[in-house]
Amino acid sequence: MIFRRCAKLLILFALIMFFTPFMYVSCSGKGETYSGVQLMTADVKDSELINMRSDEKNTEIMPNIWLIGACAAGTLALITLFIKKAGYAPAVFSAVSVGLLAVFRISFVSYYDLRQYEEYIKLETEWGYFTCVILMTAGMICDVIGLLWKDRKNTPPNTPEDVPKDNRVQNIDDNKEEIT
Repeated sequence: MIFRRCAKLLILFALIMFFTPFMYVSCSGKGETYSGVQLMTADVKDSELINMRSDEKNTEIMPNIWLIGACAAGTLALITLFIKKAGYAPAVFSAVSVGLLAVFRISFVSYYDLRQYEEYIKLETEWGYFTCVILMTAGMICDVIGLLWKDRKNTPPNTPEDVPKDNRVQNIDDNKEEIT
């Protein structure tokens, strides 16, 4: 039970990390830090990302679907942790969230169409992103350990009645009678 409570707290804190700095983007000495929520909602008006793309026709920044999916999967993981018979669903949702966070980071340059500026910009992954990934992974591990621990406790011990008679070890007194 303690593992499930721990998993709830870890995943809750991981979801809170979406409000902290996720990415730092700088170009020609000027830089800006973006939180996960800013990138999810495309709330990056007057930002370095838009200024870099100002020569293009469409400078609209799209909401990041990978972060939206990661946040949604994390939220589902937290919700399913409150359901007693959820089984491995919270761990699966946490794993999906971590996977989508990895896709977000790997595809950042291509998602925001910054390939042509790659040599001019500097991207840094911020502490909020790493903390979110670590907390979500730890929550997933706690949930799995809790389920395995619960299964181990619910397994009844083997009793002599469960063992077939042919496989039972004979009593020493029984052997003495046979020998004499």
